[in-house]
Amino acid sequence: MLKPTGDYQVYKVKKGLKNMIKRNKLAIFLLILFIYNINNIESQSLVINLDDENDLALLIYLAYTEMQNGNYQVSFSYVNEAIERGITDQDNKFSAYFIRGFIYLMNNQFQYSLNDYNIAINLKPDFSTSYEYRAMAYRGMGDLTNALQNINMAIELDQSLLSYYSNRAIIYNELGEYQKALEDCEHILFINSAHNKAYQIKAAILMTMGDYQQSLLIINEIIDINPLDGENYYIRGQLYYRLQMYENAFNDYNKAYELGYEYFEFYKYRGMLYERLAEQAENTAQKEEYLELSRRDVETYRRLSGL
Repeated sequence: MLKPTGDYQVYKVKKGLKNMIKRNKLAIFLLILFIYNINNIESQSLVINLDDENDLALLIYLAYTEMQNGNYQVSFSYVNEAIERGITDQDNKFSAYFIRGFIYLMNNQFQYSLNDYNIAINLKPDFSTSYEYRAMAYRGMGDLTNALQNINMAIELDQSLLSYYSNRAIIYNELGEYQKALEDCEHILFINSAHNKAYQIKAAILMTMGDYQQSLLIINEIIDINPLDGENYYIRGQLYYRLQMYENAFNDYNKAYELGYEYFEFYKYRGMLYERLAEQAENTAQKEEYLELSRRDVETYRRLSGL
């Protein structure tokens, strides 16, 4: 679990910024781009009121900045300090819980994330992205019914953000409602025919339905268009695994890893692949090597997923 660490004497860290705030009362509109399995999630804008009477708003601003840089431990320290010290400004309080909920989500701490988004939604019930992220927390906990209810609420509040439809397609797919999942993908592609994520999800849905050839056709096309997206190779690796083309799957999983795709379930499936390769090993030494690699990936998966 994340715990606050570090130096909270913010005036020493960002003295110039604080001096600027003292000269000008500002409202900073921050667009959060959240990456969690789906790489192009959109968001509404947060409002942080920078008040020169205390450091709390500055702590929240620094938390957001560190979060955008991927420094989640530092970001958590800032925002947790602000929350513990007590925030009175409504916008700032909402933003703090929204940011901390996001960090919990990124670290697969789904119950903590859910708790923070419950507070955020009570503070601003019309902020649609909070429902999207709460849907992800529910999904991470395996509660697909509440996940669907929340993503539907996000869409009801704002039908313009395509990531809501892509996330709902994923939830529908996991619920076994494949036609509804495909309809959400087609809705996205009707609006944006070059939407790489929608093609990824569509390929994954077709793979789940057992239409491997059509799925392979789609994923090969998007790899030709976007050869640097590691998730494309991960999806194709899963497809090759189901087709029992283990060497091809092995190459694609490793390619996904080289391109920086390390979503925690990646280790689960690569670990399973190593087990299959061990079964086909030509000698004992090679078998033991694959089994050891499998054990390492399964251990990594359990650690990252919190199992």
